[in-house]
Amino acid sequence: MTSSELMLKIDRARWDILQRDDLAFYATLTMQLTDKIGLPKGAAFATACTDGRHIYWGEEFLAKLTPEETRFVLMHEALHCAHLHAWRLPTDALGNQAADHAINLILQSLPGCKMPEGGLADPRFCNMAEEEILTTLRAEQRKPKAADDGSPSSPPGPSAPGDGDPGDGDPGDGDPGGCGGFMQPGEGSEEGSATSEQLQDEWISNVVQADMASRSTGRGAMPSGLQRLIGDALAPRINWKAEMADFVRTQVQSKNDWSRSCRRMATAPVIYPRRVTDQTGRVIFIRDTSGSVNDYQISEFNGMIRDSMRETGCGAYVIDADAQVNAEYEVDDADSIPPKAVGGGGTDFRPVFRRIRELAEGGMEIAGVVYITDLDGDEPTAADVDHELLWVCTTNRVAGTGRTVPIR
Repeated sequence: MTSSELMLKIDRARWDILQRDDLAFYATLTMQLTDKIGLPKGAAFATACTDGRHIYWGEEFLAKLTPEETRFVLMHEALHCAHLHAWRLPTDALGNQAADHAINLILQSLPGCKMPEGGLADPRFCNMAEEEILTTLRAEQRKPKAADDGSPSSPPGPSAPGDGDPGDGDPGDGDPGGCGGFMQPGEGSEEGSATSEQLQDEWISNVVQADMASRSTGRGAMPSGLQRLIGDALAPRINWKAEMADFVRTQVQSKNDWSRSCRRMATAPVIYPRRVTDQTGRVIFIRDTSGSVNDYQISEFNGMIRDSMRETGCGAYVIDADAQVNAEYEVDDADSIPPKAVGGGGTDFRPVFRRIRELAEGGMEIAGVVYITDLDGDEPTAADVDHELLWVCTTNRVAGTGRTVPIR
C-alpha cells in the first residue's frame, strides 16, 4: 500500500469512530493526535507509537490491519495519552505491557473494533492501576520458572490472544502486545513542542473536555478508572521541586557571621556581615534505579540536585539503588552529577539506609536524605532512619517514615 492509501485507511477508521454514538468519548480523544506514516528513527516499536502529539504508524503493521483492528489501535494510542502513560510508566517493554493490559481490557468490550492477535488483556488485571500491574509483571519476571523436573525452564512460546503472555509480538520489538506503544513526550518529533508538563496538562484538559462533550450529548462515557485518574490529576498540586529545594535549604542553613565583614561591601560606611553556611555535611540524594522511575524523572531530579547545590553551597552524595546499592558518587561540583542511574532490579529500601548508617559511622556528616522512588518495595522502619528524610514519590503512595511529596 502507498502512503496515501495508508493515510486513507487511518482517516476511514477515525471517521467510523466519529460516527458511532457509543464511541463519542474516544472519538474526541483520537482527534487530538496527528497521524504520521513511518516510525521515528531508532524507535523500539515496529507497530505504532505516540509521543503525545502524533501517532507514528509502521507501514507493514498498518497494511496488515483489518478496519476493525485499525480502529482498535487508533483508540489504543489515544488512551496511552489519556491515561498519561508517558508520565506514569517507564517507556520500556514491561511498562508498555502494563499499559496495554489496562487499556485493552477497556477497549476489547467496545463495539466496532477488534484487538489485534496477540494483544495483552489479562482479566486478572481488571480494575487495577497500571502501576500495580507493572509491579506484578516485574515480580513475575524476576521469579524463575521451573520445568516439571524442577530445573529452570525457558519462557513458554506465544499463547492465545488476550491472555497476557509477554512472549507475543515480534522478536526484539518494544511492543510485545502488538497494539502500539508510547514514547517520552515529544521524543519522536523534531518540531518545537510544549514542555512535558504542559503536554500532560493538555491531555488532562482533553480528557475532561471529551467527557463533558459525551455527557452533554448523552453519547459514550469515560471509563471509571480514567475518572479516578483525572480526579487525582485535577486535585491541588504540591510543587515537588519547591518542596525539595526548601527541604535542602532547611537542612543546610546559612547565617550572619559578624567576625568578618562581607568583602563585597568592604567600602560601605557600615559593617555588613558575611554569610556562612553551617558545617552540617552533605545531603544524600538517592535515585531509585529499579526501573519504576523513568529517565525523564531522573533527569529532572538531577537538575534539582544541581540547583540545590548551587543555591545552598552544599555537597552532595548520590546513591543509585534498587534492591541493593549499585553506585555511589561524592559530588562537589554541581555539573559533575552522573546523568545515567545504575541498576534495574527489584526494590528494597533497607540496604541503602544501612549504607547511610555505615557512612555516618565512618565519619560523614549527613545533613539530610532525599529519595526519588515509586515507594514500591520493602520500606525502612523508623529505627532504620537516622536523618531527616524526604521521599519524592512518582506515585500516590505515602511512606511510613519521613515526609512524602508526590510528583504529579
